Amino acid sequence: MKNVLLLLICLFSVFALTAQVSYGTIDYIRTVERSLKIEGMEENKEIQAMIAKMAASGAFTENFQATFGPEGFTFIQQVKEVSEMESEIGGGGTIVIATGGDDPSHYSTNTKTGQVLNTDYIFDKSFLISGKVPELKWELTGESIPPSDATIGLDLKVATAITDTGDTITAHYAPSIPVQVGPDNIYGLPGAIMVLQIPQEDGLLTYRAVSMQLSAEPLELVKPTEGKKISREKFRAEKEKRKKMMTRTVIRG
Repeated sequence: MKNVLLLLICLFSVFALTAQVSYGTIDYIRTVERSLKIEGMEENKEIQAMIAKMAASGAFTENFQATFGPEGFTFIQQVKEVSEMESEIGGGGTIVIATGGDDPSHYSTNTKTGQVLNTDYIFDKSFLISGKVPELKWELTGESIPPSDATIGLDLKVATAITDTGDTITAHYAPSIPVQVGPDNIYGLPGAIMVLQIPQEDGLLTYRAVSMQLSAEPLELVKPTEGKKISREKFRAEKEKRKKMMTRTVIRG
């Protein structure tokens, strides 16, 4: 009888915690699983060792913080200090690799209407992007991920969806945190997205939650204000245009 009573108390505590989850923050890191190569330096062992050392120290990761509430969430890149390493190359020269110091992106999503307002960049030019994100049709795979340090102690479920650009993304979400929040403007699952994997042309972009803080009090969802006003569709087209121009410049150079 005591064991049954204890189980009922534990279940009640879990349900009570779930019902109270409305506000909080989640800290994410973003990594890109690909090899960093410098044209003409592939065989330089010193440079390859320097790149490996920087990667091990987290120099190529980016940090973000999501703040969520009942009406939506923000997803803001955290400013990272510039980090530099240099290595000698043939002929007595040196090469310097610097990371950090980027202009921080700032995404704001209204989960009730699907409207977004983002500050994002193409090279060093800022844009204030507005529009509505298409609703994702998530497929719940039924796969479960048990709690561990990598899941910040939460049971996770797996889901996939195809974006409007044709990419198949994979999310690990926490049913015990029944809020609409995730990296960038991604949401729509019955739980907070703790891991998001997005395929890239030459690798895999991964956002992973590393900590979470729940709040009993409402948190302010600050909207971005900086940048040239542009629609979501036009920003995407402009970004693709600049990317192609840069590719042609590198090839011709």
